Amino acid sequence: MSVENTTFTTKKIIILPPVVNVITVVVIVKVKQTESLKELMTLPNGCKNKGGFNSPFLLFIKKKGERNMKIAVTGHRPRSLGWGYDYNHPKYYELGRKLRDVLKENNATHAISGMALGVDTVFAMVVLKLRNTGILDVKLECAIPCSNQSSRWLENSVKLYNKILGEADKVTFVSKTAYTPQCMQRRNEYMVNNCDLLIAVWNGSPGGTKNCVDYARRLNKKIIYINPREC
Repeated sequence: MSVENTTFTTKKIIILPPVVNVITVVVIVKVKQTESLKELMTLPNGCKNKGGFNSPFLLFIKKKGERNMKIAVTGHRPRSLGWGYDYNHPKYYELGRKLRDVLKENNATHAISGMALGVDTVFAMVVLKLRNTGILDVKLECAIPCSNQSSRWLENSVKLYNKILGEADKVTFVSKTAYTPQCMQRRNEYMVNNCDLLIAVWNGSPGGTKNCVDYARRLNKKIIYINPREC
């Protein structure tokens, strides 16, 4: 059995020629050490690199025949996280790394963000970086709960929101009407109904994130938990 030629868009990656009798392509990548969230999300984080994260040599393995994997996220907003609205905060950096690792380890092909401030926004940014650098062949879907989701947000948050929507592969308006108390849960149910795996960035408190987790449990969806207090 031979491996088909594989094309990567990331310039850092060295393409190996077709290999006989194996079903994976292993690529050695040399990268510089990173310190910022933006840079971290552009790198193929070191899967199986013997030198650890600080090593400049990372291994990126692309397997043939992986099935489609749809991953959605639910999580807290900045007020509940306590990290503010600046996504350069070290806690958001650590959260971005954890989200990236889950997406890569599960070979995500489709990612759904509910586009709220906080966790949803960081998730969307991570997905776009993975897609744009060719690290994952993943598409971003933004599931919008209502027509005026960002109407009361700060200007910088609105600009980032619109930028993400402009780069998304798909934008789904779960409701095209203005905000209602029920629209967020309907959005959550849409994401859970359409995912194989839910990432829950949840500190255990009651609220919208818990409601989404409870719904996913009733549907026996696979859930990966990230405790934001451990970021």
